[in-house]
Formats: sequence, structure tokens, C-alpha cells
Amino acid sequence: MRAAVVLVVLAPLLAAVFVAGLRGAGLFEEEEAPPAAAATATATASPTAAPPTTIRVGRGPDGITVADDGVVWVADATAGAVVQISGDAVTGEPIDAGAQPDSPVVADGVLWVVASADDAVRRIEDGEVQTIPVGNAPESLAVGGAFVYVTNGGDGTVSRIDRASGEVVGGPIGVGGRPLDVAIDGEVAWVTSFDDGTVTPLDITSSTPGEPIEVGGSPRGVAVGEGSVWVANAGEGTVTRIDVEDRAVVGEPIQVGANPREIAFGEGSVWVANAGDDTVTRIDPATGEVVGEPIETGDDPIGIAVGDGAVWTANFRDGTVTKSVP
Repeated sequence: MRAAVVLVVLAPLLAAVFVAGLRGAGLFEEEEAPPAAAATATATASPTAAPPTTIRVGRGPDGITVADDGVVWVADATAGAVVQISGDAVTGEPIDAGAQPDSPVVADGVLWVVASADDAVRRIEDGEVQTIPVGNAPESLAVGGAFVYVTNGGDGTVSRIDRASGEVVGGPIGVGGRPLDVAIDGEVAWVTSFDDGTVTPLDITSSTPGEPIEVGGSPRGVAVGEGSVWVANAGEGTVTRIDVEDRAVVGEPIQVGANPREIAFGEGSVWVANAGDDTVTRIDPATGEVVGEPIETGDDPIGIAVGDGAVWTANFRDGTVTKSVP
């Protein structure tokens, strides 16, 4: 009886030792459990297919754009330079872009970027830099047809630059109090006026501004897509939708995150960079509704662009770019 008890007690121990020996000999491969926390975050925290990638780019990234060749250009406002990203890494040397550069845009191999503290725009082609004086404190620019349109936040105007010569054409165009962003659709440039709470449609064939459209408080970023103009109202945490044909607001403001600074259209969605809570909100343009949970970014995302199959945010306070794949 005592021998039987001993065997019962020792049997599980002998079995464990035997299995351990087989594993040590490589006969059993133990499967590693996936990290549960990471899987949960990917599934519920954002509508993206993979966790975002963080890329360190400099000291104070601000404006950001994606060129047709997939290269990402980032204006480092603190360093006074433009940095380029290929894939998931910074490539090449920073390019001098003047004081407080912002809003880089690439068109036909030419890089355009505002130098806000210099009251100028830089035109960069094949390593050659041309400095073009514009209005007071330029904030953003957009390419439309043969011209580049620049919002001058300090004097309430828009400047027009000939793309071929790099020369300013005509006088400044008045558009409202503190114009901060511009987006072009066809023959209309849409300009946000931060102080007035409006968006002004500007006919680019005649350089004539139309009737301002009231939106939300402190509008900053503007984008065009799916027949609508999308405006980020920084003062209210909302996005306003404007029909491009009727030039009228559609529906109620869309609640997003805190202090939405910039907005972009691409990959079938509207994307909003919320600087106040370090997130990106995704909006379905067909329904005007928010999709999924906010996507986490770096600290203070104040620039956003969509391209090369990803959403990119420039995070000013921690010197990074966040790449999120929808």
C-alpha cells in the first residue's frame, strides 16, 4: 500500500521531468503566446490595420506632405529645415527652408514651402533655392493650375505666385481675418479665416473672392474630397462640411477631438489631427460620421497628410512623425 502511494505521488513529477527532457532535446517546440495587450490595442484603439509607426525627424515638425513618388516631406519649424522620409526612415540631409517653415508641397519635382518668420516662400528645385517675398506671416500654400496660392495670416491676404518663374503675380487678395489654410478644387481655392470663423471661396481664374461662409469657431485646416469642403474648427473641436456646388454648410458640425488643427482627405476618408488630445479622427465622407476609435499619435499633432497607403502626422512637441496604415 505504501509503495502504491509513493508511485502515485511521484508519477506526475517523473512525467514532467521526461517531457522537459524531450523539449530540451528539441523534440517538442513550445508555442509562444502573442502579446495580449498589443493585440487588444490594435483591435479596439484605432481603425487601422497595424500599430502606428513612430519616426523621429527633428525638433519641431509642423507641416507635412506626401509626394507622388511616396516620399514624405516634413517642415521642421524649430530647426528651419525640411526633412524627407522614405519608407519608415529619414533619408538624406535636411534642406534649409528659412525661419519657421511650414506647409510643404511638391508639384512636378519642385518643392514649395512657406518660411513664415521670413515673410517668404521657398521654391526648391534640383538643389537650387529661390526665396520669394510674399505677405506678412504666411501660413500655408496650395498649388492650382499655373500658380501657387499662399495664405498670409498676418495681413489677411492671399498671394499668387507663378510656378514657372517663381514671381508674385498681381497684388495681395483680401480674404478675411487671419487666413491660415487653403485647399484647391478645380477653379476654386477655399481659404479658412481663423479670426472670422469663415471660409472664403476664391475664384482662381479671376482672383476674385466670393461670399464668406460661416463655419465653426477658429477654423484652421481645410481639405476637399467627395464633393465637399471639410473644415477643422480648432475652437470647437468640430469639423464643418460645405457642399462645393451650393457653397452651403451641410448638416450639423461633426464632433472630433480637442483642438483639431489640420485635416486631410485620402484613402476614402477624411482625417483630422487633434492637437489637444494627440489623436487622429477618421470620418466617413459618405455619412459624415466618425469611424472607429481615435488613432493615437505623438505629442501635439499639428500637421497631417495622406499618401503612399498611410496617414502621416507631424507631432510638434516630441519631434516625431506618426505613420498609421488604414
